[in-house]
Amino acid sequence: MVFVLGCQKKEDLQLKKIGEQIFETEFIPSSKYSGYVVDSNTGVEYIYLSNGTTDRKVSFFTLDGQLHKTIDYKTATQGHPLEDISIWSLDTILALSQRTGFVFAINDSGKCIKQVNLKSFFADTLFPAIWMSTSGDDDFLFGNTLYLYRGMDIPIDTTKPYLDHLIKFYNSRRDQPYLIKVEDFFSETPNLTFLVDSFYANFIPKNHFFPDIPDYDFYNEMIHILSFQIDCLFVYDLNGKHLKTIYLDYKNKVDQSLKLYELTENYEATMATYGKWSTTNANYVSNLFYDINRQRYYVVAYHPYDGPDEESWYKRHWSMLVYDKNFVYLDEIIVKNPKTRILFSFLTTKGWYTRKNKKYIENYDPHKTYFDIYTIE
Repeated sequence: MVFVLGCQKKEDLQLKKIGEQIFETEFIPSSKYSGYVVDSNTGVEYIYLSNGTTDRKVSFFTLDGQLHKTIDYKTATQGHPLEDISIWSLDTILALSQRTGFVFAINDSGKCIKQVNLKSFFADTLFPAIWMSTSGDDDFLFGNTLYLYRGMDIPIDTTKPYLDHLIKFYNSRRDQPYLIKVEDFFSETPNLTFLVDSFYANFIPKNHFFPDIPDYDFYNEMIHILSFQIDCLFVYDLNGKHLKTIYLDYKNKVDQSLKLYELTENYEATMATYGKWSTTNANYVSNLFYDINRQRYYVVAYHPYDGPDEESWYKRHWSMLVYDKNFVYLDEIIVKNPKTRILFSFLTTKGWYTRKNKKYIENYDPHKTYFDIYTIE
């Protein structure tokens, strides 16, 4: 089922600033390891800030900036570069080791209470070189189920040109499942299921280069997958059944077909230029959020940028695309203020907590995370 949504404006919505908040930590937080969580027992909302590379601590704050607790998980994950963390509860966090398949469960004292090598549950003859990753800055946990991105390495045949290997690698990704679903993590034998067939097979031609790992989120008991390069939103149920595809249309976008780089004999000379253009200058969609109060979906779409490359990440304009709960288009909010960023943000019942652009903060302190709070009305 495919939906093509036009851009006829139905509402006149605006992004309005309603407040500010500062969160202070002992470490310098990273958006990749930070997030938003609601305590299932109390209903209290928390923003957690973490650094998973050096300090390896996570601090939980109430929305008014009060520190609830800090968990030090450095010793429990020692020797493992970390891909991401997720919050099982305020007393237990999960840490995913980078490209290995190891997941650590750590209590609030910083002790590892369970370590699982998920790769040990795969049939090696079926997926001999599989590895697991996560989606952008989002949790890999939904409810009590882990959802991990499926990566794959293919051995290089040195007797053949590298271009042949590259084409074989990308074509193989079109034939494999996209997500791994892990249930019963704390049992002796976690249940692993492959789900969501690779949607590249249907939308990107053979022998074309696609460098992005799409972003995925979980709302309303559905999986929402955003493809950065082809501006599509794919919706699945939690068992991997395809429900709908929404083609995202917005202002100030370039021809999407320009992003499909064909792997030809001269690829070594042109791939770097293509990769640079597709990330620093072209438009792309980035995040999806769901507003449970207003029952709306929001999709972030970045505009092309024609200025210096070093300014493209913090000066480019972006749009907030607004849809109702059935993905009927409502409006497009265009944001041109470079002080308003959306890469490090959380949608709470009090509004959007969006980290300020540090380039516009006087006397900036890296141990303080400065948020502006917005609402869409």
